Amino acid sequence: PPPGVKFIFCTTEPTKVPDTILSRCQRFDFGTIATDDIVSRLQQLADAEGFQVEPAALELVARRAAGSMRDSQSLFDQLLAFGSQTITADDVHRLLGTAPDDRLVEMAQSLLDRRGDAALSQLQSALSGGVQLEPFVDQLLLYFRDLMVLAAGADEVGLLSVGRDCQPRLKSQAQAWGVQTVLAALEILSETKQRMQRTTFGRALADLALVRISLLRDLDRLDDLIAALKGGATGGGPSLKPAPAVRREVRSVLETAPPVQKKTPDGELVDSSPQGAAPPPVIAWGPECGPALLAALQDRFHDITGTYLRQAQSAAIIGPNQLEILFPIRYDLGRRACERPEVLAKLESTLRELTGNSVRLRFRADMTAADSETSRPSEPPVPARRRTVDSPSDPLVAEVGRVFGVETWSVQELARNWSSDGADGDL
Repeated sequence: PPPGVKFIFCTTEPTKVPDTILSRCQRFDFGTIATDDIVSRLQQLADAEGFQVEPAALELVARRAAGSMRDSQSLFDQLLAFGSQTITADDVHRLLGTAPDDRLVEMAQSLLDRRGDAALSQLQSALSGGVQLEPFVDQLLLYFRDLMVLAAGADEVGLLSVGRDCQPRLKSQAQAWGVQTVLAALEILSETKQRMQRTTFGRALADLALVRISLLRDLDRLDDLIAALKGGATGGGPSLKPAPAVRREVRSVLETAPPVQKKTPDGELVDSSPQGAAPPPVIAWGPECGPALLAALQDRFHDITGTYLRQAQSAAIIGPNQLEILFPIRYDLGRRACERPEVLAKLESTLRELTGNSVRLRFRADMTAADSETSRPSEPPVPARRRTVDSPSDPLVAEVGRVFGVETWSVQELARNWSSDGADGDL
């Protein structure tokens, strides 16, 4: 460029400017413009264009611009094109889809009074009146931000949510609510705002936020109570009386020792526990007790295990304290089910109750039953159909045969009739 030429760039988002440009520029950061200055400039524009604008409408546009003169003038230009010669605060709210200040104050008062039903009704009324949900949540966020500022005692910080006429009620609500409760409500609204950007059921989230805020307790009083309790514990406050001692009766419980087993000369395990003699067995152990034990097991279990046991063919003693249960090969599924560790442990525990001994249980499939089934002679096949030469009894069929000169056959289906004498019959 020629000597003495200067390029001036203006932006509200300097982070988006490339580094190649920023490195060749002298940067000047300007602060935001005060709300009163924006209102004065907008009033000048309204007078120059010949519009009558209420001061509340000008203040609302200035607060909406958040210190940006350019944004305020763009919004004001839309407002002049949207409204009539006289611009009111209601016109601004209709353009932005926001709620009036008094509606925000009443909503906050309902939440302060722990009246969630009233807050939900006010939200429904606002949405029915044309207020948009997301701008309304933004308004609530700014409102509780102002409550936080006032509750923290920063009176010199500017308020952004409502006009000057509503600020006295805002201060009284901040004092009644307390900074801790306001912070909790602000966290709820901030979380709701973030979640609404990622979902399509924003109304449900807004209702949930209002109910949660209405259920908040007075957190500042809780902090004072905790501080008072800590002061009492350290001697700085009223002492707390110790709770009366509760007498407890302590009983010594002697656990019974597990049963002790020892082997007999025959190799059997018998119970020799010191607590006394074991209960007498239900079935005496012996070489011929296998069928009785199988019948007892089948009678004891009424679940799926009992169903599998009833498929067993026989049972026999095959060694010292060893019982073998035989299953036909076609019921091999039941045999494998009984061999499961949990089922086997349950069955052996029942055998111990029945015999008084520790019995080892095993299962085996009977392959001879499969051989006998395959060697069984097959019955001769029964013909599926049989033709008879009986003359038809239907006159119409007989007449058709006479006219066309054809021979008529009667075909009958055969089915096996499983009668007591084994004879086959026709159906």
